[in-house]
Amino acid sequence: MIHISKTQTAESNETTARLLHRAVIANSEQLTDEFMLVNFKSDCNNHPLLPGQELLLYTDNNSKRTYTCCSVDKVQRQAAVLLYGDVNNCAVNTTTGKALQFSIEKEKLAYDALATHHFFFGDETSIGLFNAFKEIALQNDHEYFGVLELKAHNEQVLNRLKLLVDSVPPSASKPGQYSIQWMEEMHPHCWMAWKKASFYLAGKARLIQSFGEYLLKRGVSPLQIQMAVLGG
Repeated sequence: MIHISKTQTAESNETTARLLHRAVIANSEQLTDEFMLVNFKSDCNNHPLLPGQELLLYTDNNSKRTYTCCSVDKVQRQAAVLLYGDVNNCAVNTTTGKALQFSIEKEKLAYDALATHHFFFGDETSIGLFNAFKEIALQNDHEYFGVLELKAHNEQVLNRLKLLVDSVPPSASKPGQYSIQWMEEMHPHCWMAWKKASFYLAGKARLIQSFGEYLLKRGVSPLQIQMAVLGG
């Protein structure tokens, strides 16, 4: 059995006291009609932001949205989140100079610092998370690889972020079908190098469940696999 963690909602944490931080939008860049990269400066001097942390942003209409800190620039003292959805009608005001508040939440998945090889699998909802893990892998001189199921026009997001993973088209009728086919076509020597990796599966429930079951059939231990449902 593989444990799947559901995305923690703001409502389930209403009773938890949060330390709120202030931030100011430094700049934003629309990557596609579904993705926007937002850089901001924060006051987290005593609690420095790290790639992979979950940030609960408080929006103008008093709603809350959770995003992953996908990168940190220590020189510029900036951090970034990747917004996914209808960015033209985004709940977060991304105007340069706009002030906002956020809290640091528990991560959905934990980067395995003891592993040297890290394999990412997911869809559009997990690009921000895996970009964060890429940053950690590079800092630790670790290897990373993976495959994401993406719509064709969103593949350019990987190029912009320099996230070196492969992509395949999604299958509405059989989630994970093309990713499993991609795995089956992997050279045996390549698979031997990655079979002992830490596997991170993040995305829609049916998609990651299908891929997780496939990994188990390929002999990957459940202890090597972490899963988190994102985006419903």
